[in-house]
Amino acid sequence: MAFEGDTIRPLGLVTLKSAYAEAEIDELLSALADIEPYDDKKQKWPVGQKLAQAKRLIQGLQAEFEVLVELLNEMSGLFDRRNALTHSPIYSGTKAVRSRTTGAEQVATAEALTELAASLSNCRFKLTAYRQRTLEPWLAQRGR
Repeated sequence: MAFEGDTIRPLGLVTLKSAYAEAEIDELLSALADIEPYDDKKQKWPVGQKLAQAKRLIQGLQAEFEVLVELLNEMSGLFDRRNALTHSPIYSGTKAVRSRTTGAEQVATAEALTELAASLSNCRFKLTAYRQRTLEPWLAQRGR
């Protein structure tokens, strides 16, 4: 996509793809509800807390799900990048300043934002496929 230097539309794309990715994390936690309930209070957790909960539950299973843990770790890094960008002012010249930390600058180009949105979307699709093809069948077998 060509945004011709416009960072607003790609930032909106990051926000949209992040919401879809978080919804898939909710689906994963719902699939794991037999292990530990995923109640209304937990559904309101920030995404970082949801990811940590999902990793904890997956690592507690009596099965090898390293691929899923690695995917959740990757998503955690992507959400950290998203948070740094969406909670920072972006100034002309596509420079984002993290106001809550040391004030270190990072680049927020249209291309970087579009790449982040694509990475979030790819991780979401991988998580969906893994949940549906591997985890849920394994959980169903376990529940018999």
